[in-house]
Amino acid sequence: SYCLKGLESLAYVAGNCSEMEFTYQNYEILGRTELILNVPETVFECNYVYGEMYVYLACIGQCADSFCPLKNLLRNDSCPGQFPSRIYTLAGNDSLSFLLPYGNNNYHNNIFPCENGRCIPYEKVCNLADDCGDSSDESNCTNHFECKINMEYIPQ
Repeated sequence: SYCLKGLESLAYVAGNCSEMEFTYQNYEILGRTELILNVPETVFECNYVYGEMYVYLACIGQCADSFCPLKNLLRNDSCPGQFPSRIYTLAGNDSLSFLLPYGNNNYHNNIFPCENGRCIPYEKVCNLADDCGDSSDESNCTNHFECKINMEYIPQ
């Protein structure tokens, strides 16, 4: 299973944890290594949860008053010029996507496609920083506010 940083403190706040498989919008990705998360059993406020942990918890419905910040499926032509080690695969039996190798015979697609064509890892999504360069990695997050004067992100 995959343990998210800080999960122990979330378990204290949210109660008992249970295992749950992470799939993006119920898309089965052929060849993707199964991602099992230990997550709190109850829905809770994710105001102080950021990055990869926020993405996973919001997308599996564990964050109250939040929605999944992943709006675009990772497609085979996403991220031009990035990830030369990509391996093409099927997503949901109707789309072509890609996986990235990691470790020994493991493959993941934990990549966020920015609106400007650049791609970043989930850990840089909803983390109070414009990692995409077009703010698309922060635009669908409910864990912060955007200050219109200096365009900085402020935790809730």
